[in-house]
Amino acid sequence: DALPVCFEPHHKEELLALYKEIALFSLQPEKAARLQILVSALLHLILSDYYAGQTPPQSSPTLEEQVIDYFNAHYMHKLSLDDLAGHLHLNKSYLVRRFKVQTGLTPMKYLNRFRLSNAEKLLRYHDDYRVDEIAYQCGFDSPSYFISQFKQVYSVTPEAYRRQRTKKACSSF
Repeated sequence: DALPVCFEPHHKEELLALYKEIALFSLQPEKAARLQILVSALLHLILSDYYAGQTPPQSSPTLEEQVIDYFNAHYMHKLSLDDLAGHLHLNKSYLVRRFKVQTGLTPMKYLNRFRLSNAEKLLRYHDDYRVDEIAYQCGFDSPSYFISQFKQVYSVTPEAYRRQRTKKACSSF
C-alpha cells in the first residue's frame, strides 16, 4: 500500500489515492481518457511536492545584462565589437540591433558613455590623477579622443570640469 517515493511528499494521502485510482483504471482500456487525467494529476502533485521549498531556477541574464557585465569587467581595455560578439557568441549585427532596441544605444556608444561616466568620477574624486592617466585608465586609446568625447557629453573639457567641481566644492563651505 505504500507509495514508492525518494522524497517526503506533502500530499501523501492524495498521492496514494491517485496511485490506487490509476492502478484500477489501467485495467480498463475504455477509461483511457480518465487515466490520462489521473496520471497528469499525479505527476503534478509529485512535481509540486518535489520542488516545494526549493528556490526556482534563476533566469538567464538578458543580452543587455551580459553586455554590461562584460563592459564592467573589461572597459579599461581596448575593446571592439568583434571582441564583444565573440565573447557572447553572437553575430555582430544581431548584437547591435538587439542591444540598441533594449538601451537606445549601440554597444560601442554605450561603452563610450560608460567609460566617460567612470572618467567623470575619477575627475571628481581624484585631483591627483592627470587627465591623460584617467583617459588610459578608462580605456581610451588617446587623451585627445577622450577630451573631445568628454567635451561632447559634458560640454566642457575634463580640466574645466575638474576646476568647476573644485570651485563648487570650495564655495559650499
